[in-house]
Amino acid sequence: MCDTRIGCDKDRPRGLILPCRTPEQWAYHNSAELRITQLGKLTQNKFIESFNSHFRDKCLNSMILKDL
Repeated sequence: MCDTRIGCDKDRPRGLILPCRTPEQWAYHNSAELRITQLGKLTQNKFIESFNSHFRDKCLNSMILKDL
C-alpha cells in the first residue's frame, strides 16, 4: 500500500507525513475502521478543527502577538 521506510502522504498535498503501517496496525488490532477526511469537508473532522482553532487562538497567537 505505502512505502513503510519513509511514510505516506498519499492524497495529501503538503500534508503531514505519517508512518503508514502504524495507524493500520493499530486499527487492525483494535477492530477499528480508518476513515480519511475528504479535502474541503472540514465538518467531517469537526473535533480536530475545533482543537486546532482553540490551540491557535490560545497559544500560537499569544506567542506571535507578544513580540509585536
